[in-house]
Amino acid sequence: MSGSYRVPRDTAAPALPALRIAGLRRTYGSVVAVAGVDLEVRHGEMLTVLGPSGCGKTTVLRLVAGLEDPDAGTIEIGGRRVAGAGGSVPPERRRVGMVFQDHALFPHLTVADNVAYGIRRDPDRSLRVAELLELVNLPDAGDRMPHELSGGMQQRVAIARALAPRPDIVLLDEPFSNLDAALRTQLRGDLREILRAAGASGILVTHDQDEALTLGDRMAVMVRGRIEQCAPPEIVYGEPATPFVATFVGIGNLVHADCRHGTGMTRLGPVRLVGAGGRVEGGALAVIRPEHVELEEAADGPAEAGAWRIVRRRFTGSEILLEVEAPDGVRLWCEAGPAVRRLRTGDAVRLRLRDVETVAFAPARTHQPSGVEPARPEAEALVER
Repeated sequence: MSGSYRVPRDTAAPALPALRIAGLRRTYGSVVAVAGVDLEVRHGEMLTVLGPSGCGKTTVLRLVAGLEDPDAGTIEIGGRRVAGAGGSVPPERRRVGMVFQDHALFPHLTVADNVAYGIRRDPDRSLRVAELLELVNLPDAGDRMPHELSGGMQQRVAIARALAPRPDIVLLDEPFSNLDAALRTQLRGDLREILRAAGASGILVTHDQDEALTLGDRMAVMVRGRIEQCAPPEIVYGEPATPFVATFVGIGNLVHADCRHGTGMTRLGPVRLVGAGGRVEGGALAVIRPEHVELEEAADGPAEAGAWRIVRRRFTGSEILLEVEAPDGVRLWCEAGPAVRRLRTGDAVRLRLRDVETVAFAPARTHQPSGVEPARPEAEALVER
């Protein structure tokens, strides 16, 4: 992305968040879509909300935008209450920009007129449109019609239109889901740069883990209408707060561990426990990621009776993962490592645990919410029995 447009910023950061949600609840008959959500988006921050289909993440966006009213709770945008006890502010007065999956451009308007749609009464709208088209790297597209643009270009126009009225927050509802993989990857980086250059705050909902991890300054993991964890992506991945987060974000093997004084002893060896896991004592489940385990070939026969066997391979483009099974039926996902070219399904292997820092969950916390399905088949909880 190119363009020199920058929004001047105050040297003193505003004290109030761009968005504050407290106790938000929304039901549809007997179905609880949003069950007491608390969230904040800081000024200039991108918060990503990740969760399986039906978890309530899009409903949260619709409530913030004013497209629906909550049953309980409050919403504040830029320090101003827009929903809660006492009434609701209509969508057009909430200072919110929205970017949808399908671009939602007006087909009969030019690109420039689409961008200017929300600022038609602004005397400086022509200058504002020119600045924004430069910001999204479409400086010469103002006179073109939406159907003349590629899908990626149309989404850039949609982003420019959302930014035009200088909203307090931009809401993005899976904005890349209709694009091919290569274009989606390119636009992710461009979107983050565009919002930073504009000084905008944003909340993006997605079921794509790569988007949530790469775009978010912080990410919230949502399931069954509740936020399971909200933290920087590296913390969510490295120190998941619940077993659901551990197995939904990335691939997590849950392995029995005997925990004593900050160390968990597993069948693969010891792990150092961090965060709340460091306070767990006794039997628990430790999170072992595929990169925590090294594989080496083992010989077939009685001498290697305790060896694991490869039962499945997964090629993700950037890595190869192997699912291995112990003689007692326990299965784990591991990175293939340097021996990948020699290893095949059915081969015997030995496992060695690297020097690992991880978390563990006491038995009372090891149950996932009922009815929840992982986002991807390879992300399912692999619990020893």
